[in-house]
Amino acid sequence: MDKNLVSEMDKNIEEGRYINRSQCIETCVQQIFKLEKSDERIADLTIEMMELAAKSPEFVDECKKILKKE
Repeated sequence: MDKNLVSEMDKNIEEGRYINRSQCIETCVQQIFKLEKSDERIADLTIEMMELAAKSPEFVDECKKILKKE
């Protein structure tokens, strides 16, 4: 692991934000998963909005591919 990341973790542990490195890493991984789910929801909502507004089905299909990375 990058030394700067380890130093940042240790600083947060010293400040009482985390109990130990393991808890810090676990919390960070949980946040990544939450962000990924949020990204998926935003993409789904964007697609729904485009479907309502778009006049061209081909346009919507292309946007879906871009947003969903299909």
